[in-house]
Amino acid sequence: MTVLDPAYPPARQQIYLEVSQPRALLRIGRATDENGPLAPLVQKYIDDELQLKAEVPELRLRDDGFLYGGEVDGKDIFADVRALASSPPKVLVGPDSNPTLSFTSGSEGRPKGVLGRHYSLAYYFNWMAKRFNLSSESRYTLLSGIAHDPVQRDIFTPLFLGAQLLVPSREDIQHEKLAEWMHEHKPTVTHLTPAMGQILVGGASAEFPALEHVFFVGDVLTTRDCRALRRLAINANIINMYGTTETQRAVSYYEIPSRARDPDFLDKLKDTVPAGTGMHNVQLLVVNRENREEQCKVGEVGEIYVRAAGLAE
Repeated sequence: MTVLDPAYPPARQQIYLEVSQPRALLRIGRATDENGPLAPLVQKYIDDELQLKAEVPELRLRDDGFLYGGEVDGKDIFADVRALASSPPKVLVGPDSNPTLSFTSGSEGRPKGVLGRHYSLAYYFNWMAKRFNLSSESRYTLLSGIAHDPVQRDIFTPLFLGAQLLVPSREDIQHEKLAEWMHEHKPTVTHLTPAMGQILVGGASAEFPALEHVFFVGDVLTTRDCRALRRLAINANIINMYGTTETQRAVSYYEIPSRARDPDFLDKLKDTVPAGTGMHNVQLLVVNRENREEQCKVGEVGEIYVRAAGLAE
C-alpha cells in the first residue's frame, strides 16, 4: 500500500505511481471532498499507464462503522463481497510481508521507494510500552500527514495497545489552535516532527499538563524548541528519536525529563539534542566515509550505520 496525498505536488504523486505500479486504486471520499479530484497529470497517468484490476470510487467509514465504497452503475461496489467482511482473507501474511511502500523526501534527487515489513512495524511496541509506561489508558494524537511514514507509528501504536486515538480537524492543526485543542482533549502521548512542534507552540498560551510523552522524529531537534514546549507542557517527557524512512522505524532515543521532574535539565545540553542510544537490540555504528569497514573513533565525523532486526526491506 502507498498513499497519494493530494497536498503533494502532482509530479511527486506521479513518481509514487511510477514506482509502485499499483493494481488497485482506493479513492477516500473525505479526501475528495476536501481537496477535489486528482490533478489532471496524475489522473492521466492512471488512465494511460496503469493496469488497474480494481477501483473503489468513494471509500467512506460512517459513524456507525458501515464501510461504503461508492456506487458503480447504480450498485454498491461492495454489495457482492460484503458477506465476506467477517471472514479472514485468503492471503498468508507473515513478518516479512510488505504492507507499506513509503518514500524518502527526495532531498537528494528523486524520491526513493522503501518497502516496509510487518515485522518492522510491530517489533518494538512491547519494548516501547514497558520503557515509557504506555498502555491502553494512553491517549494518542494523530498529527502526521497521510503519506508521511510516521503516520504508521501514529496509528499502529495505539491500535497495538488498545489505546485511544485523537484526530484533530484540519482547522485545529495551526498556530495557537493546536495548543488549545491539546488543552481541551488532554492527550497523554504525541508524535511530532520538529516542524509540527513549532506549530504547536508558536504563539500559543494554552497549557496542556496532561501530556506525558512527546516523541520527536524526522529532523534535528533544538533545545530552544524543547524549552518552548516545556513551557506549555510541564509534565511532558521529551524523547528525541532518530530513524529514517529506510529503517522504517525509529532506532535510537534520547530522553529529556519533564520540567516538573528536572526543570534545569536542558542547561546540560548544547543547541541540539543528541540522537541518543540504540533502542532494544539496535546498534548504531559511526563508520569512516571512505572505508566503511572502519569504525570512527570518538570525535571523528562519519556516517551512521544501523545494525538491527526489523529494518525495512
